[in-house]
Amino acid sequence: IKLLTDVLKLRKIIRTLQPDCIIATEYPLAAAAILAGTRKYAAVYSWEHHHYYELKRNAFWNNVFRLTYPRLSGIICLNEDERKLFSANNSNSFVIPNYIQTGEKNNIQEQQLLTIARLTEVKGIDWLLQTALLVLPAHPGWTWKLIGDGELYNDVLNFIATNHLQGKLILQTPATHEVAAEYNRSSIYIMTSRNECFPMTLLEAQSAALPCLAFDCETGPRHIISNSENGYLAEKGNCSQLATAITQVIEDETLRKKMGEKAYANAKRFSPEKIYRLWEELVITTS
Repeated sequence: IKLLTDVLKLRKIIRTLQPDCIIATEYPLAAAAILAGTRKYAAVYSWEHHHYYELKRNAFWNNVFRLTYPRLSGIICLNEDERKLFSANNSNSFVIPNYIQTGEKNNIQEQQLLTIARLTEVKGIDWLLQTALLVLPAHPGWTWKLIGDGELYNDVLNFIATNHLQGKLILQTPATHEVAAEYNRSSIYIMTSRNECFPMTLLEAQSAALPCLAFDCETGPRHIISNSENGYLAEKGNCSQLATAITQVIEDETLRKKMGEKAYANAKRFSPEKIYRLWEELVITTS
């Protein structure tokens, strides 16, 4: 009933605005746009920011999804793996990645690992803790800063206390969206997610010339990290393998700097100019 009410309201707004192009950023919004009949007035795209299987839909929303997504003008995906998944719902699925503006190159002097993530299961915080326990005691001069908040906040604090990692594994609550200084105070970026689509923190870390290490989850980090070139991809959930890779980068300063240089160069593939051009070619000129 709420969906029907929203669809009717949206229909009135669209009739008034008469837009050329509508971009929806969540599947309920894309579905509502189609059910409101907006294809009579405009091209309608869904811009997908989540891994295809991450968002759970009940039977009702699955039916709405199957009904509406083939009627979209197109589906904008963040990587090729996601495009393949969504193409089963709409053949006009294509890739436009996120962009990043490269900043000042990090000199990678600080002995600090960095992770910025929501403290939730999908971000693999439990795997991060297991990995930290393998890495930090063996490297007394190094710390691992985890910036985040969420349902596992107290679990992280308890883990730190139980395993005597105070001052080694540092939990910091986010205070601002401006985190460039945190990348510049670190030497290696770590991601332990179970699912990702096109993680901005990896792009931000690479734009600061940090080598990035992550689990090779289904579709995300592999499109940013080139294994053994600008970082490492470990088998998903294999904390021992990730710890071994982190140890290698910690103990080899030459490797660390070389990977950081390549990470910085890789980030330029996602410059605003290049991504704007894709939007113009694939969306704006075809709407």
